[in-house]
Amino acid sequence: MSTLEEQIIELQSRVTFQEDTLNELNEVLVAQNAQIDLLRQQLRALSEQYRELKLHHSDPVADHQPPPHY
Repeated sequence: MSTLEEQIIELQSRVTFQEDTLNELNEVLVAQNAQIDLLRQQLRALSEQYRELKLHHSDPVADHQPPPHY
């Protein structure tokens, strides 16, 4: 094999490896985006639950009455 052929084969190998790596990174990115979307939904739901609890429950510190023995 000539040096030029060896260089072409080496470059083809590198390109193939880089394509595989890019595909793997893309799969990870897609999975992370799905996880971030799920976490955003959960955070939104928790925020809404917190708002509902805050609206329906009075502040225990403000409503605190001293014990009857005072």
